[in-house]
Amino acid sequence: MLALFSRARSYHSVLLLFPNIAPISLRSFHALPPIRDPVFKTSREMSTASQEEKEYTVTLPGPSTLTRNTLLPSDFRDMSHRKYVTTYEGKNIFYAPDPQLGNYASFPKNCKGFLYYWTHPDLPPTSGQIRFRLISTGNPAEFDNGSDLLCPDGKPWQYPLSACVLTGEHAGMFLSLLQKDRLVDDSTIKSKHFGMFQRLNLNKASILLHSIDDAFPISLPKRTVDIHLGERCRMKMVLQEMPWVERLAGPGERVSAHVRLGVSDNGKNRPHLQVIRLFTDKGELDSRLPRIDCKNLMITRTFYSEPPLALNYLLRYIHR
Repeated sequence: MLALFSRARSYHSVLLLFPNIAPISLRSFHALPPIRDPVFKTSREMSTASQEEKEYTVTLPGPSTLTRNTLLPSDFRDMSHRKYVTTYEGKNIFYAPDPQLGNYASFPKNCKGFLYYWTHPDLPPTSGQIRFRLISTGNPAEFDNGSDLLCPDGKPWQYPLSACVLTGEHAGMFLSLLQKDRLVDDSTIKSKHFGMFQRLNLNKASILLHSIDDAFPISLPKRTVDIHLGERCRMKMVLQEMPWVERLAGPGERVSAHVRLGVSDNGKNRPHLQVIRLFTDKGELDSRLPRIDCKNLMITRTFYSEPPLALNYLLRYIHR
């Protein structure tokens, strides 16, 4: 009765403040949702919620090595369904952003295997990354029969070398392992690349080139590519359609490539991407290497470059 009186008083107050509002019928008035008291969680409910949060996380010890050929059975890790994985140093490792949740997605099911360091002869040493090789049996001898954990966009999940170097003590476990295993030398760690990466406030998905000869990985098909040419300029390329990608892979398979910048010889002097290697989930493809043309181009200068910046400047940079 008290709740009904409170609601009626509020309703008449609204009519006094806004006399032109259309009055509602008594039936509609009683159809309004009931007024509920504030909900307070008991200590048991809060404890249950805390326990559920713990089930989404896991703290793992550091591996003994990141060299694929010297992995031990004790380096086997299970990250299935975890929102994030915490190393013994307190550094959180996430899977991939989830735009719908506005947060990170959980690691997928059957996410069991080994962390290892990956590089490729096509790519500069600074592009090294820690990957996760899926091997359900936990036997390092089956490394070649496994596959790398992939993100929803088809690119391999990675913890980049830049994160190991720039986060300092937080990633000390990984960096010390890389140095101990002689997977990364001091010249790479002290490279100007990482300082430039930090000054430009880039993330692990950013593409930073120091030379036109630098190759970089992309997932296909792709609509746009953002490339930073040193600290001079940023180039956004809108790419042509790629119907040929669907013919390269089977159902459900994803395609990626290593590419380099080039300049089209069609009289427009417009940059393009030259594919130098193609991959699917099953490995490297022995296929014709296509050229990905640029449909539209936008170049902006960084705060380290001298204005004005135009396409001619870019072409001189490419051909120097």
